[in-house]
Amino acid sequence: MQIMQIMQIIRHTVFGILGLLVATSVQALKLDASENPPLYESAVYTEFGKSPKARDAYLKDLTKVWPIGDARFAQTDYDREVAQDILNGGYILVFRHPHRQKWIDVTMYDALELLLNHDAEKENYKNAVCLSPEQGIPQAEVIGQFIDMIKVPFGFVLSSPSCRARQLSKIAFGRIDQIEPALLHFYGTPYGPFDKVDIKSHFEKIKQSILNVPQVEGKNTIISTHNNTVVNVIIDKFAHPGNFGKINMKDPTTDFFQLQEGGFHVLKVSDGQLIYITKFKNFNGFANKFFDKPLFYDGSSGG
Repeated sequence: MQIMQIMQIIRHTVFGILGLLVATSVQALKLDASENPPLYESAVYTEFGKSPKARDAYLKDLTKVWPIGDARFAQTDYDREVAQDILNGGYILVFRHPHRQKWIDVTMYDALELLLNHDAEKENYKNAVCLSPEQGIPQAEVIGQFIDMIKVPFGFVLSSPSCRARQLSKIAFGRIDQIEPALLHFYGTPYGPFDKVDIKSHFEKIKQSILNVPQVEGKNTIISTHNNTVVNVIIDKFAHPGNFGKINMKDPTTDFFQLQEGGFHVLKVSDGQLIYITKFKNFNGFANKFFDKPLFYDGSSGG
């Protein structure tokens, strides 16, 4: 009997402790909505506690320190201003081609296409160097549709010799005015298709190709190329360096300049210098600056 009483006392004690712990946890979670930060604000609360004034000031400053086009944060007013000003022309828009199939040795096929002046769309290695039919071709077509809808003015179209870059030029912009071999991969060993490349002179060739590309007043110049065409060593200055945080200007492979397929850099030439304006990491980051979400659907599109 005494054992049973002791066991009952222990059981009640344990359940009492558990109940107290649960109640404490629930109470801790019952925060006012204004005191319960979204996930992206967690760093703000870590630094400033629960001070709304300090938090608001910090969030306001995010537009000054986070990279333009970073999908983790709301797009800044600067993005919108640049996007709108592109409609006035005067910029160089350097596109990364849309989606391709990821063949490991793609640079070998790029080299073959260039050296033999192949039309890779007719070759047995087309899936290595051309846009993927399932995703890349539709992506280029949609980019072209948005260019038309937004009424982006463009003039001269310069392209890398690779199949995928040429396809973007022809599908989205309707033509190619000039092919520039220097745009095909930004250096030799170990990433590019050619070992016999002097890196310094190759960077200079890329820079001069961009500086000298013909520009039409009131229109933007289009360059269809690859992810590592625009690197820090070809940039003379940043238009708004405070927007980009710290960039390792000595490392040409720095991740800052990386684009998703279909994204583009915005450059400008001023007094013979190449000015970095901003980047739209993907094309949606640019297109979404121009449209409001419809509030009603009338079913007119069918389906």
